[in-house]
Amino acid sequence: MKYASIVVMMFFCIDTITAQQPRLAIRNYAKSSDTTRKKAMYTMDQFIGRWQEISRMKTGTKEKTEVTDTLYIHFYKEGTADTKQGNSLVITGTSELFTDNYITTSANDFKVVSVSPDMIVLDDLAGYQRNMARKNNFAYELSKPVPVAEPDTVKMKIAITAGSLIKDWFAYKRSAEPGFITPETPLIRNLRIRTSFTEYSYSGEIEFARSGKAYVQSCTLSFNGNWVSIVTVGNTWNLEVYKADEKEMILGKMGEVTYYFKNGN
Repeated sequence: MKYASIVVMMFFCIDTITAQQPRLAIRNYAKSSDTTRKKAMYTMDQFIGRWQEISRMKTGTKEKTEVTDTLYIHFYKEGTADTKQGNSLVITGTSELFTDNYITTSANDFKVVSVSPDMIVLDDLAGYQRNMARKNNFAYELSKPVPVAEPDTVKMKIAITAGSLIKDWFAYKRSAEPGFITPETPLIRNLRIRTSFTEYSYSGEIEFARSGKAYVQSCTLSFNGNWVSIVTVGNTWNLEVYKADEKEMILGKMGEVTYYFKNGN
């Protein structure tokens, strides 16, 4: 009986210790308090200048892949960046370096893999690592090709259903009108749609960044036709739904910003 009591107590202690283990944070860009903020490995000064993609490999296997849509990023001292992919138009907006070594540009978020004076390696969070070399001039600036705009996402409108919405959505890309994004602009990073109250009303959780900090808040989503209003305490996004199937969702507003989401489930 004495030994049985000891075994019961051991299981109780083990169960208690396991329950107290914290869950891992997902993309925790920065702490909300300056006193607890950890120091970043890099500084924004290391990125100032022009960077042109010279090679690309798959993140998991390190297998090299052909580059047909070269990425160009120009970081400026005042906290802005120009981003261009292939023959798309140049997108200008805010750039920030977060404390856990994520860097955001006017169009994309990246995980910083390594930095040297003449080379940076960025993980695009979509399955590839981009090897970027420092340049005095971009290739397209020297040859001056006629830029081609990205396809008009307005043509991708589809029907909205609960089955295609209730997912964990990760914003892998965004496009913005030049000058629209400022440090105070709340930029969506993740959107987790959890519950359907009615055919047009949902609740969930949104992660967004503003002024170098990441925030996670509960939100409600209200649909009216092909428009959705995402509301949290202190923030509202009124966006048009351009696409919403089980793999990808595109939300945006003409003349402002467009978000491209992938299903993270």
